[in-house]
Amino acid sequence: MLVRRIAGTKEQMSLESIEKAVAEALVADQQALYDAALAHRESSTTEVSTLEEASEAAQTGWARVPWDAIGVAGEATLAQTAVTVRCLVRADGSVPDSITESDLVAYVGRSY
Repeated sequence: MLVRRIAGTKEQMSLESIEKAVAEALVADQQALYDAALAHRESSTTEVSTLEEASEAAQTGWARVPWDAIGVAGEATLAQTAVTVRCLVRADGSVPDSITESDLVAYVGRSY
């Protein structure tokens, strides 16, 4: 019996077919979990352009804001409302070598 926790299904199968079925189920379930997490992240993230908008959006989710709009001084301002920069990336999503690179993007959210 192949029982799928993600899909919530049960399927009776022969011993000869179980290895392939389990491998396929693992791939499908991993993709389903990834897709759900990505959809949640995207629906919870707001594109903003100012420090004030970032602080407001972070109260109910995440904000994606140009680092130039925040900077080190803006981080201190956000911290006063329990919002922090959680991730700093290049426009293509890669990790920067330094916070002084141009066109960086900050993801901000509430701290707990």
